[in-house]
Amino acid sequence: MEKIPVIEQLLAAGAAAQNVMLAALALGFNSMWKTGAPAYDEQVKAALGLEAKDAIVGFMYLGTDAAQPDRVARPSWRDRVHHWGA
Repeated sequence: MEKIPVIEQLLAAGAAAQNVMLAALALGFNSMWKTGAPAYDEQVKAALGLEAKDAIVGFMYLGTDAAQPDRVARPSWRDRVHHWGA
């Protein structure tokens, strides 16, 4: 049996993470997905039972917001959408 190509494994991990984030939002939670230096650290990998050659695609943080995020003023879509032609 042929192993699943690495690119497909990474894409599947990203899709799964996105689905977890969407499910969390639907349940009233918020989430954040970060990678950073710990994802590449051999001691962190070892502490998680991984081998140095294994990849960590990120760390996901789930929880409730301590406060509502600031609303960002957004221009109207009409100021950004233009039609040329006909």
